[in-house]
Amino acid sequence: MGHRLRLPRDPDWFWNLRDADVAIVRVGAKRQQVQPRELVGQERDTMWNNVVIAQAPEGEKYAQRANRTIPVALLTRLLHVSP
Repeated sequence: MGHRLRLPRDPDWFWNLRDADVAIVRVGAKRQQVQPRELVGQERDTMWNNVVIAQAPEGEKYAQRANRTIPVALLTRLLHVSP
């Protein structure tokens, strides 16, 4: 989920993710190489409601305050990258 609190523009890191074929993300102490794909339309809405809002209900408040659609990306793990 890419949000910038109440700002009307997506965060810079999400713009970078949109442009990337491969990215490295950190989950806890582990770094993972992933292939990002921005979700749009019904696929985005389903993921937003069934995963994002189910796990972090406050995300709905962010979306209302931002007055825009908060982007969502699917990150597919490619391989483990050592720290």
